[in-house]
Amino acid sequence: MSDAESQPEVEKPIENRLMKEVPISHIIPAELPLLFSDQMVVKGQEDGLFVLYFFQTRPPIAVTTEQVEAVEKIDAKCVAQIIVTPQQMQKNIAAMNTNFQRQLSKTGKVRLEQVAEEGVDGNDKN
Repeated sequence: MSDAESQPEVEKPIENRLMKEVPISHIIPAELPLLFSDQMVVKGQEDGLFVLYFFQTRPPIAVTTEQVEAVEKIDAKCVAQIIVTPQQMQKNIAAMNTNFQRQLSKTGKVRLEQVAEEGVDGNDKN
């Protein structure tokens, strides 16, 4: 047996692999639920990945003054959590900013004072 036969095959570096660019077809399954989120928390991890948590608040039904005064907290249920790479996070931020600015210029419906009052992480400063 020769030395070449006894040596394990070493994987070739990426630059020597054949590469081909192909388009990505984004498919949204009909059964995928559409969720509402009014709270978001972004957590950076030590490995560089980001975890995005999307929450939905559901205020309690309070009709009387006594019921309203009895409310001590409102729960925010996590409806989705997604992990993204730093590269994808950067693309997401750019896409959200572009679309936010486009929507704002079309409709003017977002109250900038409200956005300014909220913290950087999307949660109220209070």
